[in-house]
Amino acid sequence: MAELLATCFAGVGHDEHELSIFRPVPGGHAIYVSKKPADVKRIGPLLRADPDLHVVAVHRDPRAVITSVLEAASSRYWMHFENWARCIRAARALEGHPRFLDLRYERLASEPDVVQDEIAARFPFLERAHAFSEFERHARPTHAASLALGGVRAVDAQSIERWRAHLPRVKAELLRHPEMTRMLIELGYERDDAWTRVLDGVAPHDQPRKARLRRVFEDLDAELRYRLKQRRYLRDLERRRRVPSTDPQTA
Repeated sequence: MAELLATCFAGVGHDEHELSIFRPVPGGHAIYVSKKPADVKRIGPLLRADPDLHVVAVHRDPRAVITSVLEAASSRYWMHFENWARCIRAARALEGHPRFLDLRYERLASEPDVVQDEIAARFPFLERAHAFSEFERHARPTHAASLALGGVRAVDAQSIERWRAHLPRVKAELLRHPEMTRMLIELGYERDDAWTRVLDGVAPHDQPRKARLRRVFEDLDAELRYRLKQRRYLRDLERRRRVPSTDPQTA
């Protein structure tokens, strides 16, 4: 999404790959897009306080997320269901905010230009330069971004059902988190639990995880650090508000 916004809308600055909302934005940009998926868990107070902050969130079938591998030839999965669930709960808590737009990845992949129109309608300050469906013709991602994207290619829906090639992983995560079935129904990915029949007879692949106590301490540490970052962001925002603007367009 970050690459699509930076490529297909005019005058949008962006980082070489990922930039957290809590890091200073480089100067010289009227519009700047940042990307750090985990920021959605801490962005609520910032969105409510900062009138210049707009958020485009993209959610995806958790079965696809939990079967995403670190590298194409790797069997190491990079996200557990519980991490996805935390992000989706945080995003759903922001629904209805006028500067928050939640999009479904599957629609983006299958109807890119329709989704682009929805983004432009919600955020009219964005000026369309190219169609999302023409992304691969105009994209110039950095090396880091290209690696994350798996190379520059057209927006397509080929990866939507790719999780079916990783059923042992899905089985293991479902056994650990049976609420996955309920959330799939709530988000409209399934009508009922009939899909679980594809897991019958499948041996679960349980990827090694950090010890629970270690995860608890790491979560507490992250929560403290992000609370400090939130305070700094809001403090800097208040400081900027107190400084009179010399720009007649923003004064």
